[in-house]
Amino acid sequence: MARKSFGFMQLSSLVGFCCFYAWYLMTFFGSFIFFPTQADFVSRHLGQAIYFAGSLVGSAVFLLHLRKTARSPLLDNRGWFTVITLLGLTLPVCMVLDSLGVVIAMPVVYVTCFAAGIALSAGFAWWDCLPERFQPSKRFRSRGFVFVIGGLVFLGAQALLSQMALGLTSILLLVASALLTDFINTRTTYVPTNAVDESVAFFRKARSLDALTCIVTVPFGFAFILLYRYLQWGILGVFAAVVALDLVSTFILGKNRIIPFAGVLRICMAFVAIGLLAFVLPPYQVKVGALVFIAVIWFSYRTFNGEALFELSMARHLSHSYTAVRGKMAGNIGFLLGLVLGLATNGLSLGGAPLDYVALVLVAIVVLGALFLLPFDDEFNPAFRTIKPVTIGTPVGIGQGSDAQKCALLAERYMLSPREQQVLSFIIRGRNARYVASQLGIAENTAKTHIASIYRKVDVHSQQELLDLLDQME
Repeated sequence: MARKSFGFMQLSSLVGFCCFYAWYLMTFFGSFIFFPTQADFVSRHLGQAIYFAGSLVGSAVFLLHLRKTARSPLLDNRGWFTVITLLGLTLPVCMVLDSLGVVIAMPVVYVTCFAAGIALSAGFAWWDCLPERFQPSKRFRSRGFVFVIGGLVFLGAQALLSQMALGLTSILLLVASALLTDFINTRTTYVPTNAVDESVAFFRKARSLDALTCIVTVPFGFAFILLYRYLQWGILGVFAAVVALDLVSTFILGKNRIIPFAGVLRICMAFVAIGLLAFVLPPYQVKVGALVFIAVIWFSYRTFNGEALFELSMARHLSHSYTAVRGKMAGNIGFLLGLVLGLATNGLSLGGAPLDYVALVLVAIVVLGALFLLPFDDEFNPAFRTIKPVTIGTPVGIGQGSDAQKCALLAERYMLSPREQQVLSFIIRGRNARYVASQLGIAENTAKTHIASIYRKVDVHSQQELLDLLDQME
């Protein structure tokens, strides 16, 4: 719980996240357009892949830390926090030195890329933990604005500044983000809302979703490497489209609405297949357009997936911290595999028909993954159900509202049928199946079936657990 004004702390968190996100875009996407200047294409973007590999290692360390002690994230320790910040500064410092004509050995560049990746994972893990410190209102809209503003800062800097100025700006952005992180750390108390053990157990059962997420995100990394080859500086146009799409989606879906986790995968899977099939078409302009389309979908996927994971943690009563980091792991692994695949095709000088065959194989893998790995057997769960947006959050004043308002919110959130809503109104008042049956004119066994269905959808096991859940919705 924040010790100071909620509004001020929220503003601090948004500014800090914007600075961090702009640093991430500059160092991971912007810098590898020109840095290091002496490297060829494959050597340069191998550093990009190593950067992402570092982020995976950092995420794994963070998850292990959470499993050992759920009391405090790694970044709450000032010593570790300082070390991680310094790791993130190594890559932009190398960018500045490179702009001054200093020749930096590629192994040194790769080490700094790996270090920056660790800082990236730690930073995102911390910012994604904010719900466990204080609950931002209009969370989706806030996150959308972070991506829009951070993207605009990146676009402006990349288009207007020299290489040296970009490196210095990256340093300033990370330092500003670090100072705001420390400011928030000293004025908030981290109290995990849920145990990590339940979260670990849940993800052990979600291996099919992990596999599908990994499969679907491979084409994203593949497309980005090809974009650097085909378009180079045109990558800025991709980010301009991303910023515009983030802005539109923030307003359209920003009213506390979200697409559940598997719904995000379904949409993403369809768009990826379409983009890859378009890439196979002969005209150069169509190929580039398809790659741009896939790259834009990647950022949309990251935005929606982050919010879907937050809603998943709420629906399943999981640790927000663990869910945010662990839920993205499979997608990050897939993206890294795609980067490696793209580098391999460029290293082997594949082009024309061979490259088209690679794209078609990816389409086949995505489609087969969808057929065999989508969780159709868990459709009753709101965390997986359909692609229809569902309402999240708590309407203003619900804490002072009636039980009927809470029931309406619960019914909408967990997609209860009209009959189940009627049954719900009785069982929250302590009525049993026999009484419900007599009031609704249905058989007692039918009433019991409806009650069991409500418990299953809401993921509770007793009437008391259901009442406790309603109390938490204040």
